Amino acid sequence: MAVSVARGEQQYFDPEGIPTATEGCKSNALMRCCKDLGVASELWDPRYIRKFMKEKAKQVWVEHVVSKKKKQIWIRKDDEVRYPFKESKFGA
Repeated sequence: MAVSVARGEQQYFDPEGIPTATEGCKSNALMRCCKDLGVASELWDPRYIRKFMKEKAKQVWVEHVVSKKKKQIWIRKDDEVRYPFKESKFGA
């Protein structure tokens, strides 16, 4: 019994990219089927997102190592800033 059917989409510009585009199509189709089935539907719920961000994430100022541009990013509370960024103590 089929529960969900979906067709994936993926652009490609070079015949060398067909295998990668094929994998992208499969991934896109799987994502669409999961959405139909309600799998991980809380990820689109603003209340869930706010609660998750409050409990599990933090917003930090970072500086791009090469361009020196500063911005704020969200990371998990138990994670650290990774290259190409470094944590900055001051805002923009």
